[in-house]
Amino acid sequence: MHQYVGLIHKERTGDYGVSFPDFPGVVTAGETVAEARDLAE
Repeated sequence: MHQYVGLIHKERTGDYGVSFPDFPGVVTAGETVAEARDLAE
């Protein structure tokens, strides 16, 4: 199994986002931290 760094961030008026420094442009988002983490996997 490979592991990569995912950065979780929250916009003031939006969802939680996850970006991946090793993969520029690859992002996901969710309404909760748990949802964002699940989608990042």
